[in-house]
Amino acid sequence: MRNAPVHAVLAAVVLAASDGARATTGGPLTVEVLGWDATDERIYVRQVGHDESGGERDCVFYFDLRATSSLRPHVVVASRVRWSSDPAEMDRFERERARLERFLARLRPLERADEGRESILRRARVVDESTVAPLPGMDPLPRFIVEVGDSILAVAWREPCVRAVRRYRIPGRDAELVVLSFIGNPFEECYEIQRAVLMGLPGGGVQRLESPNGVLPWPPRH
Repeated sequence: MRNAPVHAVLAAVVLAASDGARATTGGPLTVEVLGWDATDERIYVRQVGHDESGGERDCVFYFDLRATSSLRPHVVVASRVRWSSDPAEMDRFERERARLERFLARLRPLERADEGRESILRRARVVDESTVAPLPGMDPLPRFIVEVGDSILAVAWREPCVRAVRRYRIPGRDAELVVLSFIGNPFEECYEIQRAVLMGLPGGGVQRLESPNGVLPWPPRH
């Protein structure tokens, strides 16, 4: 990765934490932190796509803090939109989803770490700036790779601003779950996507946040 211009680095450093700091935080992809499962030491999060994709981006995922790769999100299959021409199969899908929702309702809420006050992630810098066509035939757009903390690389389009909108304490660990917001969809000029990430945990590798579908692959796999 090549060095970024100084003005781009400075633009990325200011990361506000207020939910209402910018209207676009309600944009095409949002996340809701559902809670903590103390038995398996997992944090569950719901992702919702606010667009016309028919629920393709909607899912529930979790972080397994006992796993070697604790930073990696795991999508719960039962939370995805599924269809079958077999009524019995559809009935099974509905039962699995209902069991999941009952389980999620019993989760322990995570304690907020920001307490509604403005917060800044100081360790953020642009490590790459380029002009890229998102798809063949599209006009090139400014693309920035922003390093946040020690383990996060966020791919932001049009502007290098990555903001922290919510922070949560992780039980028994000196770490946080942080909800980031940035223009992570090259097809959206203004609206941001939200991503939930773990910060402060040792090891686990680098998280590269580059899919407009959040924790789901892009382009979508059918």
